[in-house]
Amino acid sequence: MRNQTKESGRSDDVAIHGEITISGKVTIRDVEPDDLRHLTWFGALDDFRDTIQKNYRAHQQGRLRYLIADLQGFPVGQTVVAFERPADMPPDDGAAAYLYAIRVLAPLRSVGIGTALARAAEQVARERGCQRVRLTVQTVNTSALALYERLGYRAIGQVVSEWSYTDAHGRLQKINEPVFVMERAI
Repeated sequence: MRNQTKESGRSDDVAIHGEITISGKVTIRDVEPDDLRHLTWFGALDDFRDTIQKNYRAHQQGRLRYLIADLQGFPVGQTVVAFERPADMPPDDGAAAYLYAIRVLAPLRSVGIGTALARAAEQVARERGCQRVRLTVQTVNTSALALYERLGYRAIGQVVSEWSYTDAHGRLQKINEPVFVMERAI
């Protein structure tokens, strides 16, 4: 970043002293026990530590699939594919899987990791015999809405999602948020 002062007209290097290009192969795979300590992303998701543990246990029991995007041994993305209808989803005919918590580490967003996670989740759902994937997305989350629409998901309704989690301090947090219910045939 360059900062140019009005008085002198000269520019001073503020933060960038060079550029590098970073590349690496991202692999979508099932979560493993060694991943759990990294899934809170340096504290950014500490409030969801309990939820991450619960999802991992359900993954081990086969009730859902917990997928991660692995970049050189570190989980830079994560999502969950559930096979039981969450309470905030409208009833369906039982042929849907439910995708939730697609997360990508902030500096790596908009490079295709979310798309790769969604496509892998759809493959998991197909293998399980599902015909559709449903998800909810906050009505204000325009970037996620754009991603899902690009992937072929269409809004089929709007509900108030009511869910809770235990935060990093052991307090129960109750959430009520308007969401779009989106669906895609697979």
